Amino acid sequence: MCFAQRPLLVINSTSQWLLFANKINANDSNFNSNKFFLLANDLDFANNSINPVGSSSSGFYGTLYGNKHSVKSFNFSSVYTANKAGTVRIGLFDRLVGAKIYDLTVKNPTITITNSTNTSSAPYIGGLAVQCDSNTLLCNVSTTITANRNDTTTTATSGSDIWGGLVAYATGGKFYKCQTYATFSSQHKVRGSGSANIGGIAGSTGTGTLILQSCAIRVSITVGGHSALVGGVLGVSTGTLTNQFSNLAINCNLYKKDLAGNIMSDINIGTYDSSCDWGSIIGWNGDVVYTDATKSFYKNIYITGNHAGQLCGTTGGPYCNFALKSSNIYCNGAAPSKTQWGAALNDCKNYTNSGSDSAVAAKANADTNISNYFTISSTGVPTSKLNGTGNIGFVHCAICLFLLVSFMDLFYMWTGRFLNCFLLISLSTNLFCH
Repeated sequence: MCFAQRPLLVINSTSQWLLFANKINANDSNFNSNKFFLLANDLDFANNSINPVGSSSSGFYGTLYGNKHSVKSFNFSSVYTANKAGTVRIGLFDRLVGAKIYDLTVKNPTITITNSTNTSSAPYIGGLAVQCDSNTLLCNVSTTITANRNDTTTTATSGSDIWGGLVAYATGGKFYKCQTYATFSSQHKVRGSGSANIGGIAGSTGTGTLILQSCAIRVSITVGGHSALVGGVLGVSTGTLTNQFSNLAINCNLYKKDLAGNIMSDINIGTYDSSCDWGSIIGWNGDVVYTDATKSFYKNIYITGNHAGQLCGTTGGPYCNFALKSSNIYCNGAAPSKTQWGAALNDCKNYTNSGSDSAVAAKANADTNISNYFTISSTGVPTSKLNGTGNIGFVHCAICLFLLVSFMDLFYMWTGRFLNCFLLISLSTNLFCH
């Protein structure tokens, strides 16, 4: 059975991944739309430079089964060189369009931006992808990412940093049982008109529906020298996005530096630059106020870290009022007294001040929609369970994929006809993610 006739394309090595990326970037229909890909091994790029899979004009439309494997230790130095004059799009994938990605771990990409040669440079950075649409499905995807921008140029920068632990910019999507460990530092040594939109899941969002279910987030964000909109889940929520967040464990620590690089005592100090709006859920919320809990809601959310009581940063209107669409939100303390900077304690229905990170962690570990997939430490840090309940289906799925492909080969040899069984696999994996 020839390779081109097979609906499942197996990626065994880093060289095959690069071929896969090149084909997607070239809009090769044989390697994209409605195609299935299986990662057969861990891929270690040994800190070599790679290009994202796809581009802003050539997205990834297919389905990737990570098979519990990892893609790790890569950088994007060639991307910096080619795009310093404008927007720099950085991620393992660029644009996901109706893509489905299962059981994949992305580890340790090297992302460091210093002294941009163009003052309007705007890095878009995602732990998995730069951009995704509302039809994107991520299930059991884990990312570990560290990104640093440290501009010391004498010219004030004007570009906006849009960074996210999973994606930089999301117009929506469905993310189930995903985990992100993100450490972000965006510092411009000269005060400029640029901004930083940074979130543990996404830096910025647009019109659509974003569903997060049974996810764990550990994020540390440090900003300085420019205005910032930063959040434990989303940096900015705009358009008519409907957020449906349930069963989330969020460990969020947010810091602000002065021009000398010193951590400031209060991230809320607004005289330093234009503004710094932050929240343990959303930094700046400009979406339509949905009072119907079936459309937009926040429930069973466990938040630890510094200033965890502040759920949302400032807005131009009453858009941070969670009162009519939230339930069972647990934090390590009360909302801050500076309510003008975000949602006050009474803005949230069934908000519970649990008093400490360990108390919040205990509540999270008692929630089976979290504890089946993650263990939350006494300090609030989530760790995935490699053989958690949510992954059982994928252990069998890998075996089924192997048997089905073998059967398809035999069927083709016997009959000379192509047998496509992968609609069944796609259906079964979607069921595992709901």
